[in-house]
Amino acid sequence: MSSVYSQVREANQYTESVLAKTEEIVAALSAYLASVETVKTYQPQVNDFLVSKLDSLETAYPIIKSPTDEVIAAAKGAAQPTIDTIQAKTSPIYSKFVSASA
Repeated sequence: MSSVYSQVREANQYTESVLAKTEEIVAALSAYLASVETVKTYQPQVNDFLVSKLDSLETAYPIIKSPTDEVIAAAKGAAQPTIDTIQAKTSPIYSKFVSASA
């Protein structure tokens, strides 16, 4: 059978091209099907592992579960005292610089 296939494949450039592409597609499909079986085999263990890691992250950092608006407001609130301190210390210097350049 393989010698007949070889003869047909090599009969002309068109059959050789079509059969070569078909062989590539069959090889890719076989690899895909093998990977699907692997994923199906290990998916429950991977899911359990990822869920446990996500749970530990949420326990360690509860802010993860907070809405984005609350996180932004908390970050701004935490940074505001530092911003106020910097502005208070640099404002006189900035005022002198602006008035000198005017």
